[in-house]
Amino acid sequence: MHSAKQQGKMNFKKITAWLHLYLGLISGIIVCVECITGACLIFEQDIKAFYYTESIPKIPERKDTEILKPSVFSAKMKSLAPGYPMHEIAYSKGKAVVVEVEKDEKEKTFYFDPYQGTLLPRGDHGQDKKVKDFFSFALDGHVHLWLPDKVGGSITNYGTISFVFLLISGIVLWWPRNKAGLHQRLSFKWKNSTRWKRKNYDLHNILGFYFMIFLLLLALTGLRLGGIRWVDNSLYWLTSGGESVPIRKKIESDTLRAASAIAFDKGLDRFFTKITTANPSWRIAHFYYPNPEEKTATLSSSIKFYQDRTYDFTDKHYTVDQYTFKILQNLLWQDRNFPDLIRAVNWDIHMGTIFDYWSKLLFFFTSLVGATLPVSGFLIWIGRKKKKKI
Repeated sequence: MHSAKQQGKMNFKKITAWLHLYLGLISGIIVCVECITGACLIFEQDIKAFYYTESIPKIPERKDTEILKPSVFSAKMKSLAPGYPMHEIAYSKGKAVVVEVEKDEKEKTFYFDPYQGTLLPRGDHGQDKKVKDFFSFALDGHVHLWLPDKVGGSITNYGTISFVFLLISGIVLWWPRNKAGLHQRLSFKWKNSTRWKRKNYDLHNILGFYFMIFLLLLALTGLRLGGIRWVDNSLYWLTSGGESVPIRKKIESDTLRAASAIAFDKGLDRFFTKITTANPSWRIAHFYYPNPEEKTATLSSSIKFYQDRTYDFTDKHYTVDQYTFKILQNLLWQDRNFPDLIRAVNWDIHMGTIFDYWSKLLFFFTSLVGATLPVSGFLIWIGRKKKKKI
């Protein structure tokens, strides 16, 4: 009976090893591309901030003077960048107001004194910046392997599903038979005489073990972002105690009110006053203009209470009707139930911003480790094939 159990375990491990090998060979290149491009994207905002945000001119705060409203800067843009629709206005206390316009995948950025409305001198002032930059190239590779969206998206999704299985099956294969084996598989025991094959084997197994949980987080959150419905449904079911994902109607502006619409600049000024008054301790206020080609598009806005945090649970996000300027949605973290909160931070987990720079560093190295696993696994397979031939 005892030998039958052992035989069953051996057969299970053999099947698992076979699947682990061939799924790894099939999806290895996809996993490498996903992990390398993902590592590039983790620090996208920080790298851009190094060139743009951090070089925003500082303007001392004035308690006796009001900050100018968005319509003032919008009016100035008509002469500074004619034909370029407004894209974003960003207020940051103690710094210049940043205005972005966009047309035909090109952006222009301008900086203004928030109290006087004067255009501030900058070396790159008003120059075209292509929206399609290196990070856009990396994102295209990460999302759909530089292939047509539907084809590439399906390949990356199936490759990521394979990667989830590889991580789980890898733990099954890694699991030692006894305590002595456990000690050996938890740390590197290299000597000067240790051959590169053994080092490669240890790198594959030990790094895979220590980074497995974080790699699973990246893979599962990526699958949800990739539109895999069963991942989203399963996540909601687990976190809600067995409930189904509620059907939510898409938030849109009421086009029936377009004829009697409030002038956009006037409405935005009122909204600006409303939310800054309601949140007197605000530090950053963003206003993202609706796409002029989409009649049902909404205005979105965010309020931050800290300037030195990439991400914070005190942030407030508003969705506003572009015709009536009625607040259609006011997202507050404390008002979310647990499953919705988990879904809301999916992007922040995937991008590593959930705990600011520490989580970014962790997920950056996790992505690099993920990229090495198919390579080290392939080298293990090649080494064994050569050994069999001998």
